[in-house]
Amino acid sequence: HPPPPPLAPPRFGRLGGVSRANAAAAAVYRPGPCASDLLLVLAEDRPTPAAAEVARWEALTTGTVRTASVPGDHFTLFREPRVGALAALLADALAPAVRND
Repeated sequence: HPPPPPLAPPRFGRLGGVSRANAAAAAVYRPGPCASDLLLVLAEDRPTPAAAEVARWEALTTGTVRTASVPGDHFTLFREPRVGALAALLADALAPAVRND
């Protein structure tokens, strides 16, 4: 995969601050279980087994965890040409809620 374009120094600095804030928040956040059904979208090119991810999410809900896979990795699934598969998956998953509005 080609690398993303370089960031200008001011933007890079802001992103670094956001990244540090996210890491600090994640270090202390302890989510409790929710009563929602979940759709876990898994990238096909992943460093960890899908079963491990599913188990982590199942521990956070009393609802059902459905899974779906899309081509790419954590970053490339948001770029062309792979983002179309993700968009179609999300449109299908959200269609019942949109029809009920």
